[in-house]
Amino acid sequence: MGLSIAALRAIGLYKKYGNIVALNGVDLEIPRNAIFGLLGPNGAGKSTLIRIAVGLIRQDRGSIEVLGMDPQKSHTEILSRVGYVPETPSLPEFMSAEEYLEFTAELYGMGSYRERIREVLSLVGLESAARRKIGTYSKGMTQRLAIAQAILPDPELLILDEPLMGIDPEARIEFKELFINLARRGRTILYSSHVLEEVERVSTHIAIINRGRIAAVGTKEELSTMLRGEKIVEVEIYENSPPDIKSLEGIEGVIRVSIDGPRIRVYVGRDADDRAIRMRISEEIHRAGRHIVEMRLVTASIEELFLRAIGRIS
Repeated sequence: MGLSIAALRAIGLYKKYGNIVALNGVDLEIPRNAIFGLLGPNGAGKSTLIRIAVGLIRQDRGSIEVLGMDPQKSHTEILSRVGYVPETPSLPEFMSAEEYLEFTAELYGMGSYRERIREVLSLVGLESAARRKIGTYSKGMTQRLAIAQAILPDPELLILDEPLMGIDPEARIEFKELFINLARRGRTILYSSHVLEEVERVSTHIAIINRGRIAAVGTKEELSTMLRGEKIVEVEIYENSPPDIKSLEGIEGVIRVSIDGPRIRVYVGRDADDRAIRMRISEEIHRAGRHIVEMRLVTASIEELFLRAIGRIS
């Protein structure tokens, strides 16, 4: 297969469970060698998309290719070229990590595998715990072993469902280093998360999914460019009841206003005089009999895009 073939390509993907629409026309392309973060709140459709990609379930409509193949028609070949770690991996607690990986290697029909087992245990930082029973492992160690099992046959694509959930900060740094190491070796990583900070820190590419739709997708730089230049005046007032939103929306240069209790966000056009706007905001808030605790000017970020996508802000 040529490198021009995307690691994953989905077109118009639709999936429904009873009356619940899990995926609603998902279009997505994941390039080779990417560390691709699928970001969205719980119930957004992340796990459904991943399960379709590895052939565990079938979409109702639309098409998907993984490494140029249909996950249903070429399920066996995809499993030989794709490593998969579910959200809650179930590992045999009575085995040691070494025994479990030997068992896995035999299932894959790998010939000489002992050196490869040592290599993957080193990659995930478990070489010193290789002979310990899995039942004695912490959650982070269990996740590392699940990844070791997934990368043992050296797959082209590694797919992980919420791999960083419940992992301590030190382990997250180690996972980032592991992902970067795998990408440098020409591998592609697709993983899901509902935590923005994790995805922004680890990924080269991000897709934001909510209610079964892709709201935004691109490299981190491309997503930042979507918002570049837009400014936000954040105001916190002492009172829990904000002033009339129309009085703030009527200020020249203001694009829109969102209010959440005592917190007010005023979106300002890139060419507007933000200093003059801040003075007008202060005047309108004091005119309404409210008192400002803090006012600051910030630049829109990927967090802003994420919050818009999931409907937390307008």
